[in-house]
Amino acid sequence: MAGLLLAAGASTRLGQPKALLRAPSGAPLVAEMTERLLAGGCDEVLVVLGAQAESVLEVLAPVQAARSLHVRLLRHDKWVDGMGSSI
Repeated sequence: MAGLLLAAGASTRLGQPKALLRAPSGAPLVAEMTERLLAGGCDEVLVVLGAQAESVLEVLAPVQAARSLHVRLLRHDKWVDGMGSSI
């Protein structure tokens, strides 16, 4: 089973990328959620990147390196078209 993590939005109302916020554990939210999906039974996690893709990639690099066969990072160039287009 694969998990899908949408991390492509610009978070304009928040003013900063949600994916980069710190989870209660102290880890960036996108890394924490990726690990939780894997721990919850997903064989693979597809992370969709859009706005702030470079910053999110930087944060996910250690997770992907540790779990390279289980984390796939996908760039979505049309992320401005909304969440539905990311799916």
